[in-house]
Amino acid sequence: MGYTVGVSTGFYRAQSDPSLMGLATKIAYGATHGVQFVQIDIESMAELKEPLLKYKIKRSIEDLGVKQVGVHAEIETVHVDTALKGEWDGTHLRLCETIGACKEYGFFYVNCHLSGKPQLMYEERGYQAQGYFYPVVGPDGKSLSSLGDKSPAAKEVLVEIVPDIIRREKANEINKIENQKYNRIRQGLLVEEERNIRNFVDNDPRSANLTKEQKEQQIQQFLHERILDIERAATNQARLTDLEMYEVWKIASYGKFMLENSEIGAYETVAADMIQNNDSIWKKICGGSDPKEAYENRHDLYNAACAAKYLEGHVIVKDHPYNKQFLGGLSIKEFCEKNKIY
Repeated sequence: MGYTVGVSTGFYRAQSDPSLMGLATKIAYGATHGVQFVQIDIESMAELKEPLLKYKIKRSIEDLGVKQVGVHAEIETVHVDTALKGEWDGTHLRLCETIGACKEYGFFYVNCHLSGKPQLMYEERGYQAQGYFYPVVGPDGKSLSSLGDKSPAAKEVLVEIVPDIIRREKANEINKIENQKYNRIRQGLLVEEERNIRNFVDNDPRSANLTKEQKEQQIQQFLHERILDIERAATNQARLTDLEMYEVWKIASYGKFMLENSEIGAYETVAADMIQNNDSIWKKICGGSDPKEAYENRHDLYNAACAAKYLEGHVIVKDHPYNKQFLGGLSIKEFCEKNKIY
């Protein structure tokens, strides 16, 4: 079996060598080591925007006899295991753009650090229910309601960790509407219902011996009790059940990405969905463990299984705008298979 010897060019910021400024010059630098295979290391996606880059790369490869060029993707900015929305979006953008560039410039593989993030158990303190709410997504980059609507197990988890702020916002919205209704009804009470109450008091045999002042006092008491009934009805309507709050949460424009325990809750939801669907990733890594048991006793396996599901999500999703922009609407898996990128 033969071997192909190559070199990795390294990063400009590590060596401050002008020969490493730009992808084409990195290829030329690698070729000076007497090899025909070069791995170029991308430091910033801006390097893919260099003017005349395709022409410069073609010249470097042809003039220096380089047969194969691979790519090392950015480090510290690609986290395929994250559920945090901003990081998921940034990671997927970099993956799609880098892999799309491989086809355009003739690079045959991408080497990528999957993550530099610690396991979730080391970040629990940062995810307090009364602390900051970090927006999170599912493996497909969408709101986790996309899992909850299909998986009863995932929904069962979600209804427990939808932020209470959603409940308060909805209650305030309902109260505002009910207050408007209440004010209209109250005005009606001052005319129509007050007339009915007065007729009732005047015709009630128990009021026969009351003075005019006592009758008026009784009428005002009845009016006051009626108003309290309306207020209680509005308050009861503002109390949402957990399932009602889930329905409100999943249609909130930005709130649908919020959970009380952020990334920990996202992983818990994904784990519940994997177990319900008998997912091979969970079975191979965690066996028959339930999410709570795995999180508490085998956190390394729990973290690996959920992280692998997010990695799978990046690879198989195809309806994301970045897939359409850089990969022609194909998933990363489909694009790499079609163009023989490894």
